[in-house]
Amino acid sequence: MWNDATAPYTKFESWFYNAFIAQGMLPFMDRVQADLKLEAPEKGSLLDVGCGGGHILERLAEKFPQLTLAGVDLSEEQVDRANERLRPYVSRTQIRQGSALNLPYPPDKFDVILSTGSIKHWPDKVLGLSECLRVLKPGGRLLIMEADRGCRHKDVDNLFRHTKIPALLRPIFRSFFLLKVSGPSLDLDDVRDLAAKVPLTDCSVSRIKDVPAWVLDGVK
Repeated sequence: MWNDATAPYTKFESWFYNAFIAQGMLPFMDRVQADLKLEAPEKGSLLDVGCGGGHILERLAEKFPQLTLAGVDLSEEQVDRANERLRPYVSRTQIRQGSALNLPYPPDKFDVILSTGSIKHWPDKVLGLSECLRVLKPGGRLLIMEADRGCRHKDVDNLFRHTKIPALLRPIFRSFFLLKVSGPSLDLDDVRDLAAKVPLTDCSVSRIKDVPAWVLDGVK
């Protein structure tokens, strides 16, 4: 991943993200959920594409006790971590290993598709979005969040304040983030071009305030 954004995570990269980065995404996920009024349908279903170690799914499981949750990730190590993290919710969660380009689900299955920090790793982003829409029910909601290539330095600093990275090391990781995370990612114009190639309605693309990320929000 660090040399090629579309390469699968190594075991070390999976461990590092899980140990130091993932927890820092939760406060921003909470705020985006509030800002966008992301309301899971009662007794509905949500799929997290590129779910990593299951941090976001765990938060959603706590907040929405009637929601059925699924996650898919390319990394076997991350799938194992997510299954362990979601063990208290095993009756309504399912985590599977798989690719965003070939999701292991039938058409029209989920009410909500969520993906956070994953799309930059997809070798074919249009195909990945098309797969998300294939397994999304008509009228269902697609929510994609990703690092913004056009982000500001102070937004990166704000992100790392919420992680477990020691303060003295954060300037190093800011440079790393700009070079290896947001650098190979997409900017707003890229995302708008992608969104125009798939059947989305009520689609919006915007930056997340004070966060080095953008959000695509649309309906199938």
